Amino acid sequence: MADSPNREEIRDALAALIDIDMSGTVVKVYNYSTVDIENQSPVILVFSDGTNRPRRQGFGAESKFDTFVRLRVQAYVALPGPNDVSYTQQNAEDLLDLIDKKIADVVTEHNSYTSFWRSLNYEEGFSRPEDVLMSGSPYIREEWALVAGLPY
Repeated sequence: MADSPNREEIRDALAALIDIDMSGTVVKVYNYSTVDIENQSPVILVFSDGTNRPRRQGFGAESKFDTFVRLRVQAYVALPGPNDVSYTQQNAEDLLDLIDKKIADVVTEHNSYTSFWRSLNYEEGFSRPEDVLMSGSPYIREEWALVAGLPY
């Protein structure tokens, strides 16, 4: 009987690892995409972004598939308002840089075989911070694309 991997388990595992590593740095880690972060900052969203199941190559592997799951990780950090004195644009960018470093730590520490994946890597390309409105408030958002190769 077939027992194909469910990418929800991978998404939940990655969100849990990020949540542990971000303790004290972010307010909340969502393990799904949402359009309402309830004016919280900083927050992280982890959500699924597709699956690739190429057929395995080699003797006897014709009926088997490898599974790769793409996950998106987005960080939202509030931008200072016009009356903010103690919180500045530099504070927001410093916080976003720390979040970037901590996500890299999670990927580095968990990039080889775990009970959920056999590999975890960045998809090629740069992450790009951008200013966005979320829940009606200004934020700086950065997004990373990760690919998890699932166990055979």
